[in-house]
Order: sequence, then C-alpha cells, then structure tokens
Amino acid sequence: MVQLQTRIVIFFVSLVLGGMQAAAQTGGYDAVYRTMAPFLSLFMMEEGSEFRALEAEVVLEEATGLPAGFPSCGLAVALQYPDKLLVEVKTAELAEAAVSAGLDESLRVLLASHPRIARVGQMVWVVPGTVATAWLEDLRPFPGVSKQERIGDFRLPFSAKQLAFFPALFRVQDEGEDEDGNRVLGIGLIPEAANVPEVAGLRVRLSVTPDFRPFRIEVVREKFRVVLRVKKWRYAKSLPDATWNAGETQDVLRMNAAQYRQVVRRLTDRAQEKLKGR
Repeated sequence: MVQLQTRIVIFFVSLVLGGMQAAAQTGGYDAVYRTMAPFLSLFMMEEGSEFRALEAEVVLEEATGLPAGFPSCGLAVALQYPDKLLVEVKTAELAEAAVSAGLDESLRVLLASHPRIARVGQMVWVVPGTVATAWLEDLRPFPGVSKQERIGDFRLPFSAKQLAFFPALFRVQDEGEDEDGNRVLGIGLIPEAANVPEVAGLRVRLSVTPDFRPFRIEVVREKFRVVLRVKKWRYAKSLPDATWNAGETQDVLRMNAAQYRQVVRRLTDRAQEKLKGR
C-alpha cells in the first residue's frame, strides 16, 4: 500500500512538473509553474520552503459512483507539512440527497452531521464520533494487522533537483481559455510511459485563474472520473494549533495508525468492488 501510494504521488508530481516543461512550447509554462510550484513546495524534503500549509475549499462536482442528481459536495481542507490534515463536509443538502439516492441510513446521518476528519501525526479523529462509529460498525479487524504500522508523512521522497528528470514523461496540451477567462491545460503520459498499471490511461485537465489559482481539476481514468472546483486556495507558513483540535466536544472517535489503515483497506476494497460491478 505504501509503495503504491508513493508511486501515485510520484506520478502526480511528475505529471505537473512535466506540464511545466511541455507547456513552455505551447504558451502554458508560466500558468502551470506559478500555479503548482507553491503547492509542490509544501512536500519537498528541503527546509526553507516559503509555504508549509494550505487552506482550501473545494466542491466535488462529479465523481464516479455518485447517483444521478446528487448535489455538489462542499469540502473544507487544511493541510500542513509533514503530518496534519483536516477535512470537513460543508454541504447541508448532502444528507437529504442521500435519502432520495437510496444510500444507507448510517451514511445519511453521517453526512447530515457535517463530519470533520483529521489526521494529526499518527492519530486520526472523527467528529461526531458516535455517528462515525455507527457507519463503520460493520468493519471487522484484518488478520495480521500490525500494531507497529504508521501513517506516512506528506513528504515527497526526492529533492527538487531529482524532480527535474521527470518532465520528459509527460505531454501537455494548451487548450486555451474557457468562458470565464481561465487557462485550460490537458496533461497526460507519453505513450512510452503509459504502461504503468497504477496510472495507465490517466488524464488530468487543469483550469487556472488569471491570478494563478487552480479553479477546476478533472481526473479521468477508464471507468473513473472526478471533477473538483476550487473556491478557496490560501498558502501559509503554518496554521493555528486549534485547527487540529476536535474542540470542546467529547463525541470524538479516535484511531491509531493501525486502526486507520484497517479502515482505509476495507473502504478501498469496497470501492474497487463497486467499480468492477459497473
């Protein structure tokens, strides 16, 4: 799992950096570089990066597996290098739509509660805890799960100099501007590199605002498609400590690294089963 995650991270970073070089020939270099360089610098091993944290609000407009008529899902995200992440569901209409879409009751209740999920070091917490527990109650321990497991840091396993070797693997097509004046770039692997199983057939379309903020991100691969629209994107050196606290509530579900990875494995298996059945 760790190796797969690392390879996928390498792919996405390489994808973007490849776009920086390829876009130089199509007029998109400045837009791609000025949009993505601050984000990539969050995860570099080198010290002294100007930014180490990000606050964002995104809207999940489309995703494979969501029923027709499902409303856009608003998410607030906070990220800080090397091991802090907070995700909060913001959209109130999501719970009502879950009913009409025929999703299970425990998921409807979870969505209605505006859940917050945080990773802080080697611990993960979810608020409200009782609702999250009800949703996950059918999960069973995996045999052989090691209590020594750990959650990897948000760190790229190479330096900025090493990343310079990756751009030749990718192609970028400058698709011009959309109706709102945002630059649209299509990014994908060159044919010679497209046989990597984890990323074969993957394509990304990135829309960039005039002030170099990501506006829309579309990821497509075979039967999978997800579209995100960015409402807020702010970098910082660090975020307040209170960002990573559950607050005054006592209704908190806490998981250690082994428990968290157990949940991720089970949910990943379920997602893969649904995709195979489509």
